[in-house]
Amino acid sequence: PDSDSKGGVAVPVEMTVLLFYKYVPVEDTEGLYLWQKEVGEKLCLGGRVRLGTEGINGTVGGSRAAISLYMEAMRCHPTWGPTFSDVDFKASTADTANGVPFANFWVRKCTEIVVMGCDSEEINARDGGEHLDPTEFHERLAREAAAAEGESKHVLLDVRNLYESAIGTMDGAIRLPTRHFKEFPQVADDLIGAEGLAEKKVFMYCTGGIRCERASALLDAGAAEVVLLGPPTYTTVQPPPAVFWSHHTRCGDALATAPSG
Repeated sequence: PDSDSKGGVAVPVEMTVLLFYKYVPVEDTEGLYLWQKEVGEKLCLGGRVRLGTEGINGTVGGSRAAISLYMEAMRCHPTWGPTFSDVDFKASTADTANGVPFANFWVRKCTEIVVMGCDSEEINARDGGEHLDPTEFHERLAREAAAAEGESKHVLLDVRNLYESAIGTMDGAIRLPTRHFKEFPQVADDLIGAEGLAEKKVFMYCTGGIRCERASALLDAGAAEVVLLGPPTYTTVQPPPAVFWSHHTRCGDALATAPSG
């Protein structure tokens, strides 16, 4: 069963919110759990951290100084620094005048760092598709579209949940009818047959990249080829090339509706 810890949250006038994840084998999940709990509570952070044998996934908030110290601890800790020094942290600012995004802070040991409902040993991110940066993703997608004669040989999947993609999505993307990511395996089975994915190249994207990594591993066995957008698309706080974003409608707003994962 999952275990968790909760603590109080210091509320700065302006809160820095940090999103991050990394798929990486973790043997000492208890040690990582205790360390994350200690660091978060000492820095009076808010938010949540999920961790397990497949890695870590966090959305945390605090003062700018606290978040800076948290990132430094992740990168430089004598035990955990070598594992997490290359984590791609994404920070944004939240105005707390009308409330705070986190009521408390918790750390939880989980079987999956983002819930898909599949054994993380059987469906592992290490077996996922090819990562492309935004420009490469757009160019590859454009080439596939231009080369198509008659029936298209590629599919673009928006792996976010329906309420997220309802705000905006990329042109031509298939929106998944999911309310929770744990519904993806069943939807994926349906898509493989309905869209003929065994003969097609699948392009996919989500909010932060974490869902795509495992989703691509699941689809890999049923699709001709799978590529996914990376680095994470929540880097819209630092806009990627405009040519890429010509393929979507207010997608940045849509991404803002969901946290990491």
